Amino acid sequence: MAATIGHSFHWTGMHADVVKFCENCLVCAKAKHPTKKYGKMPEKSTTVWPWFEIAIDSIGSYGDQGFCALTIMDTTTRLLEVVPALDGSSNEAAYLFDMHGLCRYPRPTQCIFDSGSEFKGELPVLMESYEIRGIRTTVRNPQTNSTIERVHRVNGEKMWNHDLRTQDE
Repeated sequence: MAATIGHSFHWTGMHADVVKFCENCLVCAKAKHPTKKYGKMPEKSTTVWPWFEIAIDSIGSYGDQGFCALTIMDTTTRLLEVVPALDGSSNEAAYLFDMHGLCRYPRPTQCIFDSGSEFKGELPVLMESYEIRGIRTTVRNPQTNSTIERVHRVNGEKMWNHDLRTQDE
């Protein structure tokens, strides 16, 4: 930032002033993500056929109306399906996964999901009935589901940046 400002302006102690301003910037502090890592990245499987492994997760709630959704991603092709959800219940997550993940695409062999409450009740029963091996991430190693979490982070940053630009309007 100091280099950019330095093209047009200069004053004694400019670099220190820019650093101090950036460290105390409320918008910058809110936009930064924590860089703490909880575990090691899982080894990339050598299986490369589509729909062998999928990852599912929920996002939300965003905005004034509390938009939430279920995301389903094929980890090989990175095809992403975002399905709007009414609430974060286990029944709804299992229903949406069945209708939008299993009925529309080939049946996966394994499914990665986190330990959220929406994935604890009906979803394991549904996966067992379809003979899908469930891989639940742990709290200590959320990077197991890193591909879909990264998509959520990028989408969250886009929504956050849009809110920053439009909050004065």
